[in-house]
Amino acid sequence: MKEYVYKYRIALSDTDAGGIVYHSNYISIAERARMEMLREAGIEGKILDAEEVSIEYMRPGLFDDEVCVHSTISDAGEGRCIILQAIERGDDTLARLSVHAVLRTFPGLSAEYIPEELTMA
Repeated sequence: MKEYVYKYRIALSDTDAGGIVYHSNYISIAERARMEMLREAGIEGKILDAEEVSIEYMRPGLFDDEVCVHSTISDAGEGRCIILQAIERGDDTLARLSVHAVLRTFPGLSAEYIPEELTMA
């Protein structure tokens, strides 16, 4: 499976008063990575609409950290897929996510089949 890598710098708005990434913001960062994954695959006018998200928090992210989000599609079927994502800072994994998603046309949000361009290297 193809791996997509998205680099992101933790903004102050991602953190709490102590400069630590607020837990729900990992989901927002991962969503940005999924959007860029579609762009890199040449897929326009579509979104990966999350139906279910499972997240394991490993280490805290901090204000101004540069992180990389590694995304791969582990299972793709008729319009649905599972995306495995890891948010990493250097050698440290901050969070791991498993996202059950549906590829949808935007606007309108009708479901689409998962194209091979997204899943193949």
